[in-house]
Amino acid sequence: MTKAIRLDQPTYYQVLGIEEDAEPDEATEAFQGIQEAYEVLSDPERRSFYDEELESLRNPHPLPSPPVCSAAQDPPFILASTCTSDTYSSFPAPA
Repeated sequence: MTKAIRLDQPTYYQVLGIEEDAEPDEATEAFQGIQEAYEVLSDPERRSFYDEELESLRNPHPLPSPPVCSAAQDPPFILASTCTSDTYSSFPAPA
């Protein structure tokens, strides 16, 4: 038995985000998406990981510029002698 339908609450179609003439497989797919979201968001550890991933997608860190080194020296010694210690300073600090 289903609970009484009330006009002041979203319909089940609205809850699933589907049209009223949607095929049953659309309801299944929408429900599976909601179920997956619930499983992640109800677990603090998984939610934290999800939030971090979402934040990094929304605000990607720009890639640092490649080091500027002089090519005037012999190839084996170029990087060792002409790149400064702050070459990688634009990388974010480890978390």
